[in-house]
Amino acid sequence: MTNRVTQEGPFYRELLESSLSDDSSSLDKRWVASALLKVKIGEEKAGMVERYIALAGKRVLDIGCGDGGISIAFAKRGAIVRILTDRELARRLGENGRQRTENELRWEKAGEKLEINFNAAV
Repeated sequence: MTNRVTQEGPFYRELLESSLSDDSSSLDKRWVASALLKVKIGEEKAGMVERYIALAGKRVLDIGCGDGGISIAFAKRGAIVRILTDRELARRLGENGRQRTENELRWEKAGEKLEINFNAAV
């Protein structure tokens, strides 16, 4: 199951900041600051992507969206963003990604690739 993210603009910031009060814990304040930072980072990443392709109208599936910083940034640039909310599917995708990482990013595998490139160069 996925949910659609819409263009949030300042609404997200206002929503987060309005959730705080004078008696909010420091943990709550740090969480809000962290979520806003993730949106800023998402905006930077969206800018990097847009150097190569326009996001407006593109369909994007955000798997493992966390606080949604990247989803919000892409939606603000006109992308049609869906976030994965199916926990079982996310778990399976995570397991597949972890297995692929373990298979591809081992020192032995890196050594094999280095040796092949070295032999091709000499």
